[in-house]
Amino acid sequence: MPESLKFPAGFYWGTATSSHQVEGNCTNNQWWAWEQEGGHIKDGTTSGLANDHYNRFEEDFALAKELGHNGHRFSIEWSRIEPEEGRWDEKEVDHYRRVIDSLHNNGLTPFATLHHFTNPVWFENQGGWLSPKAPDLLGRFAGYMAKQLGDAVPFWMTINEPPVLPAATYIAAVFPPQERDMGMAMTAARHILMSLGSMHNAIKENAPHNPSVGPVINMIHVMPASDSEEDKAAAKMFDQYWNAYWFDGLRDGVIGPPAGGGEGVPGLKGAWDFVGVNYYSR
Repeated sequence: MPESLKFPAGFYWGTATSSHQVEGNCTNNQWWAWEQEGGHIKDGTTSGLANDHYNRFEEDFALAKELGHNGHRFSIEWSRIEPEEGRWDEKEVDHYRRVIDSLHNNGLTPFATLHHFTNPVWFENQGGWLSPKAPDLLGRFAGYMAKQLGDAVPFWMTINEPPVLPAATYIAAVFPPQERDMGMAMTAARHILMSLGSMHNAIKENAPHNPSVGPVINMIHVMPASDSEEDKAAAKMFDQYWNAYWFDGLRDGVIGPPAGGGEGVPGLKGAWDFVGVNYYSR
């Protein structure tokens, strides 16, 4: 073991948050509505005020500075910015401007995530990720935020953990609306991959500077449970969806298996400057 481990100059140390998980009172998204229905969470807990980060971000970032952080990943809650289709709430834009200013004032480089699991209720009512309009609507949102805040945000993350969204919503049925339908899952996977391209390009076109843009993918190292041909085939299928589908799609600009047959998508090829990797387990 070396006596010391030195990280290169410019290395970012920080933490990450998700708007619905910390801000409190995100009342315009589908998770809030699902929580209020009752019966979905074992002990009846709802997000409610959460950490009240919406009002306490200044002290939260001061604490991060005390810990020696120099970067912070946060998310912009789409349902606050566009509470109704086509209506932008400028007061909420100003709120996130204050958040970003506070990050800079505390020596924290902002890494802004535009979609972290939550959809505005109006978008969900249109079908959410099942809607063919999804890539255009996400691109519009991304372009708007880049135009409004792009002068102060050097790193943009488009969608957090794209593989999770179809799997948790339409296969495992643990995310609202908790459907079990493989066709729905693959439709969502197509539209999410297309949205990675539309959002990337919209940010590049609308940000006043040239920021770095990319998705955040929770990669999994997949291994067969045994040497049996069945387990090997299962591992290959899982790896294809969870890892290769997204990376091949962005590299080659195509919707590949299992959600497509290799059809091309204009603007998707090369729609990444970096890839955020969330790694939890093999």
